[in-house]
Amino acid sequence: MEIGRLMWMTVCLLNIGQTFGLYFSCLNHSGLTSIPGDIDPSVSYLYCKYNEISTITRSDFNDKYPELETVFLGWNKITSVERGCFKGTVLKLINFYDNQLTIFPDFYEVKNTLTMVSLAQNRITKISINEINYLTKLAKLYLSNNPLVQLPELTNLCPSLDLLYLIDIELECCQSTVWLKRIPDTLYVRMNEQPCSTPSKWNQTNWNDLTEDMLLQQPCGMPSLDWTPSDMRIGWTFAAEPDQEVVVFFSDVIRGHAWHRVWRLSLL
Repeated sequence: MEIGRLMWMTVCLLNIGQTFGLYFSCLNHSGLTSIPGDIDPSVSYLYCKYNEISTITRSDFNDKYPELETVFLGWNKITSVERGCFKGTVLKLINFYDNQLTIFPDFYEVKNTLTMVSLAQNRITKISINEINYLTKLAKLYLSNNPLVQLPELTNLCPSLDLLYLIDIELECCQSTVWLKRIPDTLYVRMNEQPCSTPSKWNQTNWNDLTEDMLLQQPCGMPSLDWTPSDMRIGWTFAAEPDQEVVVFFSDVIRGHAWHRVWRLSLL
């Protein structure tokens, strides 16, 4: 459903391009490993999907396409976007749906024109403040299906944002997530009904049932209580006779901290 809506919007924009600007489309499944070099300099809409493109470099776009507004590169194998890309374009929309990006790309060269970014279905684990706070014109951001657990306060960093997709983002619900409870009326956020991966006590809790106070009282970075020790050690035992007590000691290391548990068991 989410893919369909995203594709529909992009296709509509590309149809507009066919009417009002030059449209360039790569052949699907043609094995392209880089952006073609024979694109007309007056291109407005670039559409290259279902190929093997792995890297976007400055030489692909910089100072080549002064009228370029839309770039669609979904369903490739892009792992990196070189810093300083897209210089000399008027890029408004860029779509990297279903690639292999692990960090939020650098869009600084188009910060004054870029209004929509789709990074859904990638491998981004973290977005820092400095990676996004310059995108003051950004209105639509798609981050669904990334292994993100925390997000910076996007409502403050991107004041023009009116659409935010966080489908299948498994959030760490804690103090730093409280901004998602303070969404302005001008911003529509789409997220799972039960988005919390941690703490485990909220795994089955609907987001609407969590209050600001509950989030503020939950520290970030705390391990879940429901864990399975990767390094299980028996500390000591005694009284291995029926109806007497056994003390078992387990230890493990979670996120750099030592955690210990002791169980007192009765042998029947």
